[in-house]
Amino acid sequence: TEENKRQYVQLMCEHKMTHSVKPQIDAFLQGLHEIVPPTLLSIFDDKELELLISGLPDIDIEDLRANTDYHNYTANSEQIVWFWNA
Repeated sequence: TEENKRQYVQLMCEHKMTHSVKPQIDAFLQGLHEIVPPTLLSIFDDKELELLISGLPDIDIEDLRANTDYHNYTANSEQIVWFWNA
């Protein structure tokens, strides 16, 4: 009904994003905790951890272009030229 639509969407999102993948999340965490103890991870917030794992969000396009390996294409292929022009 219209009255419980918000609650329904909330519960469906929660199920799809957490409960339905709980075994995978648990396996990931078990492996992660074998490498990095939870006590060390707990000192970082989500943004700090993302920065440590992924690095800075800036992408050097020229560096990316210079170090790209093409398979079944060349740097002069029409699709590749379109890609770099975008």
